[in-house]
Amino acid sequence: MADADLTATLAGWRETEQAATPGPWTACGIGDDEVWSEEPWGHVAETMGNQADAGFIATSRTAMPRLLAAVDAVLKLPVEWRRESEALRDAAGKVWEDTPDAPGVRLKHAYAAGYAECAKSLEAVITRELTKEEGGGNGS
Repeated sequence: MADADLTATLAGWRETEQAATPGPWTACGIGDDEVWSEEPWGHVAETMGNQADAGFIATSRTAMPRLLAAVDAVLKLPVEWRRESEALRDAAGKVWEDTPDAPGVRLKHAYAAGYAECAKSLEAVITRELTKEEGGGNGS
């Protein structure tokens, strides 16, 4: 499970996303420097001539909910993997108890341990990247 800081960060982003004018948004206007919502049609932002900012803002409105959903799905993986690794470890232990000479038992133990380690690593990377302070360098 994600730590409290990550949970709070994601909750804040989700709250901001849900409070915003519904999307999708489009960069348009004379210089493509304005952002408008498509439904309901309305002016969202003016970037004072910066087309790249307008494009980013418009794209972000659609991307943010998708990214949050993807992060939620990925954050569930370590929990699922831990559950699966525990089940593998238990199954391998039962086989070991029943038949100590059974081939592949050590491999199953190693696989289960690797699965759990992978889950921990994935969770650590996600947490580090999503809670990184702005302008905090490359995070290494």
